[in-house]
Amino acid sequence: MITRTEMMDVATRYVAYINDPIKCANDLPLILSKESVAKIPFVAVSLAISYDDFKMFAEKTYQENKDMCFTATMTLCDEQQCCVAILFQATGTVIS
Repeated sequence: MITRTEMMDVATRYVAYINDPIKCANDLPLILSKESVAKIPFVAVSLAISYDDFKMFAEKTYQENKDMCFTATMTLCDEQQCCVAILFQATGTVIS
């Protein structure tokens, strides 16, 4: 079983990665399994986002919005469920 310290380390690496996925590219396999699929339900559609989709999205978002910054304002860690939830504050200029 993964410890709270190990889960928080992964969460810290995740925050660093989404703030600079180019610089932290080597950390992604330590954060997210290549077999991972995140299911995001919407009202009419359910999206499935793979490791490669997440990587591409993070890199593209960073390249288009380099001054965007995500700051963790609250982190919850549940050792029983092996789950970390992070509440972010996003700042910066978004170019559309």
